[in-house]
Amino acid sequence: MRSKKTEQPQDNRNTELYEALRQMEKERGIPVDFMLGQIKKAIATACKSNYGGNEDVLINMNPEEGIFDVYLNKVVVEDMVTDTNKEIALEEARKITPSAMPGDKVGIKMDPKDLGRIAVQTARSIIRQGIHDGEKGQVLAEYQSKLKEIVTATVEQVDPKTGNATLRLGKSVAVLPKNEQISGEVLTPGSAVRVYIIDIKMGGKEPKAYISRTHPDLV
Repeated sequence: MRSKKTEQPQDNRNTELYEALRQMEKERGIPVDFMLGQIKKAIATACKSNYGGNEDVLINMNPEEGIFDVYLNKVVVEDMVTDTNKEIALEEARKITPSAMPGDKVGIKMDPKDLGRIAVQTARSIIRQGIHDGEKGQVLAEYQSKLKEIVTATVEQVDPKTGNATLRLGKSVAVLPKNEQISGEVLTPGSAVRVYIIDIKMGGKEPKAYISRTHPDLV
């Protein structure tokens, strides 16, 4: 089975998408390449859900040139089309690729609107989860790089009932329990304090840092 390369259209610019991804990379530190990978997975999933299981897609994404094209591949058939999601008649195929022959694959350029509401929601969900996983991995890596070390954190809030303090450590937060605080010390939101990172564990779905102000290696 031969695969036919479809001509690239001239109106395939999508600079807004890439600008948004670059902005997200700047604000959250998530690489654009990672997010593009998640988008590609989401598109394949959306096509599979909406086109009879057909996830044979060609995705052309070029951030430098602002290109974002998606083609759903269908097999060219000479006789009657039995599955419109996966097959295309020879006559129609040759309108796209003049040299197409039965058995070839021809890419049908897709309009994102054709994916439908459910497909878009599926795509968003996968992208969101992928971004979340990326952020979680970055938080874990950040914690691991500072394990058993003294770092400076910023107090965000103090629970008036328990006395536990929430501290900001870079892009993540950690809780400083009352029993790990220096006796008599009053922590105020916005103040900078030094803490010792005792341990790191996966707490539920998120990495959790155990910190102290009373650890022997700090005091």
